[in-house]
Amino acid sequence: MPAKPGSRRRARPMTTIRTVSLVIGTGTASVIARLSKRRPVMTDMKRYGLSPKLAACLAVGVVIGALAVGSRASPSPANPQTRRWYDRLHKPGFTPPAPVFALAWPLIQTAQAYSGYRLLRAKSSPDRRTALALWGANQVGIAGWSEVFFGQRAPGWATAGSAVLEGSAIGLVAVGQRVDRRAATAGLPLVAWVGFATLLAEEIWRRNDTTG
Repeated sequence: MPAKPGSRRRARPMTTIRTVSLVIGTGTASVIARLSKRRPVMTDMKRYGLSPKLAACLAVGVVIGALAVGSRASPSPANPQTRRWYDRLHKPGFTPPAPVFALAWPLIQTAQAYSGYRLLRAKSSPDRRTALALWGANQVGIAGWSEVFFGQRAPGWATAGSAVLEGSAIGLVAVGQRVDRRAATAGLPLVAWVGFATLLAEEIWRRNDTTG
């Protein structure tokens, strides 16, 4: 039985509307899916940390700066008076020879640079900010300790400074575990060395007649 002329006119608009709706819906879903996969350019630094080059330059630069500041007062051939003062101190039997210090610190500082690099590259979070603050405090402590012990010749204050630095180093390892395990592990050499240095500084302070 032939359809009424009016029915075809009503059917065509319904078919067209459904087709257009399907196309629009499919296109919208495709666009949303693509947008959801894109990384916002302005928030990349906040979400994914610094770029590898910038993180490496910053971490290495800070560590080298701390080492340079600390070495100014060290008992090196460039500071003969400080060296003579240190040689005359009464030291405990477990004091390492000079080559051990020369070997240990480059290894510790390399580990510190790697730890800082990993943290700077990590995803932004409150724990990351805390870990970076502790990492920065460690570099300040490393730079300042030599000035206190050798520059000011104050083993007592240096002992106190070592204890504070030890707390900061342990804090970095603890908080760093929640940010980047490798960064936290790289902080362990500093924890071990500063713990030993605190004991050594306290013994030197106890065995010698010093003002600080």
